[in-house]
Amino acid sequence: MPCEDIGEIIEVELDADDRLRGYGLTKESCGAEVGRASLLGDLLRGQPAATLARLQGDELMERWGAPHEGERFLLVKHLLALREALAVYLGERHGGPDAPCALIGVEADDARTRVVARIRVELLAGEIRACSRRCSRGDEAPCG
Repeated sequence: MPCEDIGEIIEVELDADDRLRGYGLTKESCGAEVGRASLLGDLLRGQPAATLARLQGDELMERWGAPHEGERFLLVKHLLALREALAVYLGERHGGPDAPCALIGVEADDARTRVVARIRVELLAGEIRACSRRCSRGDEAPCG
């Protein structure tokens, strides 16, 4: 797969109550971490999957503090990937080859559920903004 491919793989682990245990976001082409593989893990661990599937970027920043501009981009990218994977897993959004998220697999036992999905970053890019609540056109726009 060429290095220009910007697809990413997210692996999400939920506990028996569908609360986030952890996740990892890596590049599909080479497996390299995106920022830090679990950039939001410490902030979101223990949150219900249904809540995370609807969490907006601005709400994330309000609840846990706004990072500096460079980190905001990666935080929102991680949030969108996590949100899409959970929304598809929960049946709240269609997932497939033409959608931002396509499930690769789901494994479950009594203690945990593991969700693996491919994220099409190019379909989410319009929602990722690195600037402080303003898009490049200068209008007010919510983040993620």
